[in-house]
Order: sequence, then C-alpha cells, then structure tokens
Amino acid sequence: MTPHIFPKMPVALLLLVSSALTIMAGTLVGPSLPALNLQFDNLELVSLLLTLPSLAVVLTAPFVGTLTHKLGLKPLFLIGLLGYGVAGSTGLWLDSLPLLLVGRFVLGMSIAIIMTLSSTLVSNLSSGRGREKLIAYQSVAMNMGGVIFVGVGGYLADMHWRLPFSVYLLALLVLMAAVVVIPTSEKPAQKAKVVVTKQQWLEVMPIYMAGFVMMVLFYMIPVMYPFVVTEMLDARPTQIGMSLALFSFVSGAASMLVPRLGRRFNEYQIIAIAALSFTVGHGLISVAASWLGMAIGGCIIGVGFGLLVPALNKGVAACSTPESRPQLMGGFVTAFFLGQFTSPLASNLFITSGAQSAFMVGSFIAFTLAVLLLVLPQVARFMRYRGSVNEY
Repeated sequence: MTPHIFPKMPVALLLLVSSALTIMAGTLVGPSLPALNLQFDNLELVSLLLTLPSLAVVLTAPFVGTLTHKLGLKPLFLIGLLGYGVAGSTGLWLDSLPLLLVGRFVLGMSIAIIMTLSSTLVSNLSSGRGREKLIAYQSVAMNMGGVIFVGVGGYLADMHWRLPFSVYLLALLVLMAAVVVIPTSEKPAQKAKVVVTKQQWLEVMPIYMAGFVMMVLFYMIPVMYPFVVTEMLDARPTQIGMSLALFSFVSGAASMLVPRLGRRFNEYQIIAIAALSFTVGHGLISVAASWLGMAIGGCIIGVGFGLLVPALNKGVAACSTPESRPQLMGGFVTAFFLGQFTSPLASNLFITSGAQSAFMVGSFIAFTLAVLLLVLPQVARFMRYRGSVNEY
C-alpha cells in the first residue's frame, strides 16, 4: 500500500509560491504594454515582451531533465529562481527594448526550470493522498497567483510602466528561503544517466498530447473571449478583467476536487471529465447572447481547467521514477506552454463567422478528445485481454 506522505509545511509553502510565480510571469506586464509602446514606439517588439517567455519555455523545458542530472536538482532550482528575479526585473533599470527582450527570454528559461523542478519536487517529496493534495494545492496556487499578480500588475502600471517589473524580485526572497528549506539530499539522479524507458515514453505521450490540445482550447479564453464579449456585448476592459479573474478563481476552487475524484477515477478519466467541461463551456460561449451565458460558459471552462492541471501532473508523476521525473516533467511543461503559445494562431483558424464561432469548433474538438480518452484505454485493455487469451 502506498504511504501517504506530505512534505513539511515550509517546503510545501515554498513549492506552492514557486508554482504561483511561473503562471503570473508572462502576463504581469500586460497592463504596462500601452505605456511601453509609447516609450519605445514599436508595437511589434513591445508585444513580444508578453509572448517571448512562453517561446523560451518551450525551447528550454526539454533540456531541464539533462541539466538536472548534471547539476543536481536543488542547485538548478536555485539558478532558476535567481534568473527569474534578475531577468524578470530588468524593466526596472534597462532603457533598451532589445535588452528587455533578452531579459524576457531568460525569464522564460527560468520559468521552464522552476515549473519543471517544482513539479518534480512536489512528486518526489510526497506520495499517496499526500501527493494528490499537494498537486491540488499547487494548481490552486497557480490560479490564485494569476488573479492576484495580474491585479497587482494593473495597479502598479497605473503609477508607472516600470513598477510591475519589481514584482519579479519576489523570486529572490523565495531563493533565500529555498536555500534553507529544500533538502540538500534531494538530488535523486545527479550522478546517473538520464533514464527514461520506452514504456515510460509510451505511457506519458497521451498525457502530453491531451495537455497540449486542452491548453490550446483553454487559452482561447484570454485570446478570444475579450473579442467575443466586446463584439456581442460591447464590454469594457474592466468587465473583461473581472470575468477572467472570476474564471481563475473558479478554476482554483475546482482543483480541490481532484483528490476526491482521484479515489474513483484514474487520470485519463479526470482529463476526460475536464474535456467534457470544455465541451459544455465552449459550446455555451458559442451560442450565448448575454453576460450570464458568457459567464456560466467561462466558469464551466474554469472548472475543467481546475481538474486538468492536477490530473496531468499526477499522470506524469505516476508514469515516472525519481530518476526520470525531471525529464518527463520537462516534456509536460513543454506541451503545456506549446499549447499556450499555439493558441492564438489556432484560435484564428477556428473562426468561421465571427469570434464566437471559434468556440463552437473548440467545443467539438474537446468532445472528440473526451471520447478518445474514454474509449482508447478500453480498446487497449481489450487488445491485451485478447492477446493473453490467444497465448492459451
């Protein structure tokens, strides 16, 4: 029987704060973009300040596992926090847009390290129901961090465009705490070669693919939802921001359901439930003609996302060993952010007649994914059964 282990509270809190930092990093400076454009007069490059970190995560995360084996988990985690604090805060003192873009790319590399290794530490330092609870808390922290930090970023941007960059310095406080509370013995594969078996890759690939598709669909909310409510309801920016904050809050609350659902359903079934939530939520937004309909649709999507992230995390953890976990978690982070980076392009391709129509296409894709997640494991189980019968 798997023991139920939950890490000591200081360690758990540090991992939750680290996870919150990764989600808010890209969007924190969003409210400063208009002022940044006035400062540098280059809308194309200024817009990259928002998207470049995600690209850097996609390019960096696959190599975090290898770096972990060479440097050790704790040293690399500390490097990630240092890079996050220094590179993220470059807007406080740099006056060169190209150098700011370099800083944003280094920030993305640091996010890849922190997100991969915080998830690895969550799985390595816990087990059983303790792991389920910690993964759920991690998802809550990520969602609540997004709500809080985006609000703080908007407040600071009203005073000066440089001030939101100061929030990244929080990582340096987390760094000092991590030096003390992260166990120095937590280097499970430092002296070993990267060991990921073919079976582990086969088990984790469906999780990666489901995560990528679901992230493309989820990021239709920040990408397309503002256009839909503006087009349909003439929404103001404040109303849009409050709606997005509500969806994140609902998502965080839904994450707490995962430990209980995990006692009755496996990871694939929970991801399928999340996909069905996306099916309903996207479908409602595609036909809604009022704020109530739009809000209900967005909240249902939020519920699905709240179930999705812990289930994906738990699935990768279940497929991995302490030795292979950094590399497999790196693959998960790559799929996660690749979906986020791809979503704007995919969303435009989904449009058939107005921004609202993209959500109908998204609803169909989510339903197809849910069916596949529910049916394919049964087919695989049947094929294994037939194979075992034929042996006799």
